[in-house]
Amino acid sequence: MGIKRYIIASLILLSAIAGYIYFGITTDNYKLQILEDLLGYSVTLPTAFWIMLPALVLLSVTLIHLFYYGLKSYMINRSIQKDGENLLNLLQKRLLGENISFNFQNSNLKDVGDILSQLELNLQNVDFNSANQKINQVAQNVINIYGNKYISSKELKLSKDNLLNQQNLKNRIAIDDNFALEVLKQPSSYKNDIVKTAFLKIVENKPLDTIKKYLDTITLDIDMLKAFVQKDSQNTNTHIDNETLLKLISKLEIT
Repeated sequence: MGIKRYIIASLILLSAIAGYIYFGITTDNYKLQILEDLLGYSVTLPTAFWIMLPALVLLSVTLIHLFYYGLKSYMINRSIQKDGENLLNLLQKRLLGENISFNFQNSNLKDVGDILSQLELNLQNVDFNSANQKINQVAQNVINIYGNKYISSKELKLSKDNLLNQQNLKNRIAIDDNFALEVLKQPSSYKNDIVKTAFLKIVENKPLDTIKKYLDTITLDIDMLKAFVQKDSQNTNTHIDNETLLKLISKLEIT
């Protein structure tokens, strides 16, 4: 029985008993003399009320008890529900390779969260499936990225240094020459391996004059220099001058 039904049933029962006493047994009033002796004034009410007063007090105490433990139970269940949501969010972040902490109120779930936050989760099964659709979507995004597919960065919301984010940027470079050029325009905004991937992509697909524009803003490693020199050797119209080539070589530690 719910609290609302309990209250209604109790009030109906007490009203029925009080009515029976007042109309069926006595309609007299009773003066509470103890109040006059202690406080200097008295209260006169129907006898039926005084008979029902202990039951009303008991009902009031019972309702306070029910509300208190009902509220306590609600708060406990709410905290467990919140901890469960945090646990799922933590799992999503760990699948994405993100390091993040959540506050857990339940000690058991806190232990699970502490363990999960220290684990590296690698998806091995491309047919991954669970009852949680958000987890399924995150897992599918991870599988797609490591399968060389690009996923919108707005959908992932990964930190700049995240390894999955780095792989996703490489996937985008592989299909988008304009983005590769954007990386070369702002090399300080990206890690070295992303800049390298973008440079090699541009060397492969763009003319030599386009590549030359970015030589002063990026630092070439031996692989990038080899790719650039090979591109230059294949060009029949223009070639890089020796001074520029020696300048690039001097920045490298080569034998």
